[in-house]
Amino acid sequence: MSLRIRVTLLTMILIVAAASLLGVTVITTAQRIQIAEADKDLYAAIAQTRVRSLADNPRPSPPGVEIPIALGRVNRDGTILPLTSAGTPANPIPLPILTEMQRQEARITPITVVTELRYRVAIRPSRPGGAEVIAAMPLTNQDTVLRQLAGVIVIAALGISVIGGDRKSTRLNS
Repeated sequence: MSLRIRVTLLTMILIVAAASLLGVTVITTAQRIQIAEADKDLYAAIAQTRVRSLADNPRPSPPGVEIPIALGRVNRDGTILPLTSAGTPANPIPLPILTEMQRQEARITPITVVTELRYRVAIRPSRPGGAEVIAAMPLTNQDTVLRQLAGVIVIAALGISVIGGDRKSTRLNS
């Protein structure tokens, strides 16, 4: 193998490695930001929940409107009374079923629960001394955004490595 080919391959490998490291950093940061925003949204939804009103007089969401967070009331016996579903009226996404350990963890800090979907779940009283509310946000949209971001990063890294390797071999030919 000639020196030119080895230098070109090494350059391409270094560019791909650097782009991959940058990509992993970007995706990890984006995921952390999304989770932090989801946690804020969960706590805001819990704080705004009118538990008794929703339990006594459930109001379905208007057709075509997507609700991002499912809500439920945690009864004293540990059962959960669903108050609202996430998703749309045509495609509702119910609350995930949690183990007792997951419930205890969700009372301390929001947790990620994996069932057929991934959810971010938090449990807190709606107000001091009030009923405990469980809020669950399906992470479907966040997962889609991260997959799209990863695809863009991979395509950009490949494009940069091809261009960078090609420029290096062009300079070596001169």
